[in-house]
Amino acid sequence: VDALDIVPMDQFQRDFFLIRQAEYQPYADSLGPGTMTQGDLADPNYFDFISFAQYATISREIVNPPAVFEEQQPVEVEDGEPQQFVKVVVRRDPFLTNNVLSQKHSELVG
Repeated sequence: VDALDIVPMDQFQRDFFLIRQAEYQPYADSLGPGTMTQGDLADPNYFDFISFAQYATISREIVNPPAVFEEQQPVEVEDGEPQQFVKVVVRRDPFLTNNVLSQKHSELVG
């Protein structure tokens, strides 16, 4: 998604978080108590959940995204200092038109 420049990464991370937050408990409940360890990507059930949440986010973001947008990117700071960000204008490759984004995404992820 980042390589295709379809959405600011700060926005993608927020949306991904919100989908995980909304969908985690219903998914965990459907599996039953103790069948999944949250945060453990080696747990096949949790890995499936994270994969679902990523693709749910991507499927929302890839529909008619802007070709130019602003993105908050982190600035390197000293240890112990609060993280700072700078706005950067991102312009998608003009050959990556909206109608080819899904295909290009599939090619990149296999």
